[in-house]
Amino acid sequence: MSKTTIRKRIALTATSALFAGMLTVVSAPVASANHPAAGSDNQSLTATTIGVPNSYLMVATRSNTGAAGTVTATTTAVTDVDDGALSKGLLAKDTSSGTAQTATVLAGGSLSLYTIVATSIAYSASGGSFSSTLADQAGGVSQYSSNNAITIPGGYTSARGTSASATATLWTAPTTAGTYTISMLTGFVLTSSGTYVFPSFSNGLPGTLGAKITVTVVAASAGGSYSAAYSACNTAAFTLTETAGSYPSGVDSSATVADGGVWFIDFNLNDAYNANLDPGNCCNCNKWCLGKYWN
Repeated sequence: MSKTTIRKRIALTATSALFAGMLTVVSAPVASANHPAAGSDNQSLTATTIGVPNSYLMVATRSNTGAAGTVTATTTAVTDVDDGALSKGLLAKDTSSGTAQTATVLAGGSLSLYTIVATSIAYSASGGSFSSTLADQAGGVSQYSSNNAITIPGGYTSARGTSASATATLWTAPTTAGTYTISMLTGFVLTSSGTYVFPSFSNGLPGTLGAKITVTVVAASAGGSYSAAYSACNTAAFTLTETAGSYPSGVDSSATVADGGVWFIDFNLNDAYNANLDPGNCCNCNKWCLGKYWN
């Protein structure tokens, strides 16, 4: 019997029993790493963007053109953890990276997750399954629950200490549309004798919530089409450009111009995921904007 088969046959009832005693989850410090939007380049974790270990979880915002997502292929340095990380079917991702994250993904899609930690951790999800969990150290074997909804990166030893290191995993979304959560639990497990041990399916899981993502799984994308809820139509005495900073949503100018002077109507067009649309989508919103001011 292969090691993979053995890992996947860990009794789900035993796992449930472990969770029954974990009634309190402590929140970790607020994350300091910002998160890019879907379709952007992955957030590279450098000395200035790495944030506080154990306090954030990043989603690969680069998309794979292949059949599924992929995790990073190397962790020779913590700054390499985003290399090769590709998600599949990611439609939207908010800018946070801590315990209040949101994401939207197509049914059956996959999120490539990566982070920097200074203790043992575990990934847990209310649905879907984990795979390709990257062990923290060479030779380590990651563990999975019987339904693959929980995974513990392997490779932790008592000699490891608390130095920061990288870990990653791949979460595949359910094929049923709905709302699911992905949690990253950090720290060590406190035993009844008052000692701390590394997490396992016999010892239990850590009790500190380092990061959490609420994932909306949808059957089809609502992107690419004009949404009035996320779009704005502004009047201004001059037209704004991207170099002028963030576009003010729904803010109208109170300036005056002389007769014959130029006045502008600026469109800020977004789809249902609050993503920018190209100028070809202006027709319908133009009627709405003009009606807003002159009907």
